[in-house]
Amino acid sequence: MRASDWVKLVTLGALWGGSFAFIRVAAPAFGPPTLVDARVLLAGLALTAWGRYGRSGLKRFKRHARIFALLGLFNAALPFTAIAWAELAASSAWAAIIIATTPLFAALVSRIWLREPLGWGRAGGLALGVAGVVILVDGMSLALPHDWVQPLGLLLLGALCYAASGVYTARRAQAVPPLDLAWGQQWAAGLWLLPVAVALRPAALPDWPALGALGVLAVVCTAFAYILYFQLIQSVGATRALSVNFLVPLFGVLWGVLLLGEKLSPRTVIGLALVMASLLLVLRPGAATRTVASDPSASSPAP
Repeated sequence: MRASDWVKLVTLGALWGGSFAFIRVAAPAFGPPTLVDARVLLAGLALTAWGRYGRSGLKRFKRHARIFALLGLFNAALPFTAIAWAELAASSAWAAIIIATTPLFAALVSRIWLREPLGWGRAGGLALGVAGVVILVDGMSLALPHDWVQPLGLLLLGALCYAASGVYTARRAQAVPPLDLAWGQQWAAGLWLLPVAVALRPAALPDWPALGALGVLAVVCTAFAYILYFQLIQSVGATRALSVNFLVPLFGVLWGVLLLGEKLSPRTVIGLALVMASLLLVLRPGAATRTVASDPSASSPAP
């Protein structure tokens, strides 16, 4: 990899990892559905401008409407909203680590759906990932004695949605250009969420920190990050680009500590280490599932 590719990879990890902190700031003010709807619609506008989607964009959207609708729901609307709702109670660092288990779910979904063998390496990675999540849950149960179950369930749902969407994309959407997938799913997600976002809109205009967090989340952490991701895919390939999975939880924890003053417990550090080790086993060369190898956006950790 060239130096410029490393810079893009680290920047991408920092942006996607930082999104958890911005969600934590903006979600209470907007409410999860309204925040996510505003995020994906703004990101859709930014990607429309970048990709210069004019009348041809409408034709592309109609041509791939089913794919965009499914990915908009399961790869954006549901997981984004689940993460935002979870972060009303959970810390951004905890959320980042749980969502980092997406490749583990992808390996499991591929085993069930595509009948791909796990092998000892990926099976061991899944076991380590489960152990890491158990330790994290134990730590969260001390911080949130009565409210940790719902955030955990929402975050695991988000990871599962990302994984299933990756497998679906690998099987059904390989002919769709990656930038079209990112652009189309943002607009589809915006349409899915619009009625709920309007019904649950905040009673008052959110404050400036929340508005600023929304802007950074939509334009920088979503639209610009996807552009970087696709540039990486073109220059170094999908498998290497997916190594950003290792950076997202690290930056998620770092930004939570630096920006939000979150405290790291020993359980958080141990859980993070186990999840990272599990990713190393699941994503090591030669062990990647067809989901990861065949589609550039599969198992993307974008929160």
